[in-house]
Amino acid sequence: MTLDSRPMRYSLFFVATLLVLLAAYAPSMQGEFLASDFRTLVHNMQLVGLRGLRSIWLLPPSGEFAPMDQYQPLTYSLWWVERRVFGLDPRLYQVTSVALHAFNTLLVWRLLARVGVRGAGVAAAIFALHPLHVESIAWIYEQKNPFSGVAFFLSLHAYLNWRHERLSRWYVTALVLFGVSLLFKASVVVLPAVLLLHAVYERDPLTPRSLAPLLPFFALGAGMAMLTIWYEGSVTGASGHLYSAGVLERFGRAGWVTGFNVGKVLLPIDLAFLYPRWTFDTSSALAYLPNLVIVVVLVGLWLRRESWGRPALLGIGWYLCLLFPVAGFFDIYYHQFSLVADHFQYLPSLGLIALIVHGATVVLERAQWVGAARRPPAALMALNVLARWKKCAAIIVHKDFLLAQWRERIEAFLPDAKIGLVQQNVCDYEGKDIVLCMLHSIVQRRTYPADFFARVG
Repeated sequence: MTLDSRPMRYSLFFVATLLVLLAAYAPSMQGEFLASDFRTLVHNMQLVGLRGLRSIWLLPPSGEFAPMDQYQPLTYSLWWVERRVFGLDPRLYQVTSVALHAFNTLLVWRLLARVGVRGAGVAAAIFALHPLHVESIAWIYEQKNPFSGVAFFLSLHAYLNWRHERLSRWYVTALVLFGVSLLFKASVVVLPAVLLLHAVYERDPLTPRSLAPLLPFFALGAGMAMLTIWYEGSVTGASGHLYSAGVLERFGRAGWVTGFNVGKVLLPIDLAFLYPRWTFDTSSALAYLPNLVIVVVLVGLWLRRESWGRPALLGIGWYLCLLFPVAGFFDIYYHQFSLVADHFQYLPSLGLIALIVHGATVVLERAQWVGAARRPPAALMALNVLARWKKCAAIIVHKDFLLAQWRERIEAFLPDAKIGLVQQNVCDYEGKDIVLCMLHSIVQRRTYPADFFARVG
């Protein structure tokens, strides 16, 4: 095996990330449990013996043991395993969290590269070391975040593999991993919305046939959402006057919650273990100002989705989708203490991090501050010559991120070129100077016009 092989590169990336994270989190490993750790790990009899393990999965709770804070049976089952292996040494739990976070960073790096994010490695590094994530890694009770993150990101990778190769095993793997992630933490129910957002990003036609593969994901997510809403209200105790807000108040506070959280991603200062719980004056128009800003931004990005708005729509859409379950629309037990928390942002923050790094990298390249961008590559110069000769050129790639990179480069150096696309059911080549083609689509589909290959060189 050479150093250039993928397994070796990925292994080196993981080991390097793990060592950096262990050094960064070493001050938090003082051999102490924190807050909810005592109730959940130290004094929880569900984590002792086979009867306790069985009770973790029962619905409704048996009553023999104190119920879980949320229905997260896989998280509690792995805590059951960890307690048998680690005993009550909190440092071993924290090292496990750091290792999971390092693996998630590897998955993030590859995911961002696949979808064409410029500076994917830098974005992954920021994700790894962002101060907002300290609560999810150092606090053992929030180990559910890196647990669910592993299954969530692996599900995304499997689904992208299925999109490219159309092999049923990848689709089944993606669906199973989504189910696994839900059993770790229910807030990942929005994965189907993220997949739909990715389809828009890839310019897929939103037809009944193209949307049908997402239906099992939406059904699985909806089922877990309803189960969680019932569990929070009936078992955990998310009820009473603190949860009596009306629709308008929930809508208004969700805007302020989103704005507060965005601020913490962009400028992570004055972070706190517990933030004050806000109140809202629904009679004031200012209560809905953040909601108005969000709507205006989304509409503007949608109108510009064929150009610079497309990556911004994906990044901001990712953030809003993954923050939605905890933004204040639904009753959550934790909301009796505060409407915001750093650990709510473990997965959502990636959208804004990737968008900022991508945008900064593109700006630097276009400003010719990066050596590689000072002149058009020879391939683009050749495409320019063909376009001037009125010859349509085809560029065939096998990955979405390569397609996105080619489109970005062409738009940057050949802004007047008309770009077509051949992918799945889309065959847009009439009157185009350059056509971007997905290899799997060309190989597998036989319904493209007969003159397609004759007219495209």
